[in-house]
Amino acid sequence: TELNAKGIIVDSGTTSTKWNHHLHKEFAEHFETLTGMEYDHGSAYNLTEAQIKAFPTILFQIKGDTTHGLYDGVGKNGAGSADPNNIAGLAGDLDPDHPFDVIVAFPPSHYMEYYED
Repeated sequence: TELNAKGIIVDSGTTSTKWNHHLHKEFAEHFETLTGMEYDHGSAYNLTEAQIKAFPTILFQIKGDTTHGLYDGVGKNGAGSADPNNIAGLAGDLDPDHPFDVIVAFPPSHYMEYYED
């Protein structure tokens, strides 16, 4: 499905991430299953470092450009020199129908912060 029909901004200088409203509900449900607590973006939680590390790494798949560059001929008829399985960050065999999509891994250390008391 198209989550961002109106576009999206990717800014590596942004210090926080907000879930798209379509993802928030599912994330909150999984958060409650893992922690037994209701998720609230503005709340602090009393979780151990081990509990945070037990959270899943979330993968975002971003549609790749199949009209230029590396894709030329690859996957269409076997021609071309770029193998997406040998290029870090591309889907490759994870999604054989879209091997040139970009996969961004979002580990729990990037969406949960741990502060020692």
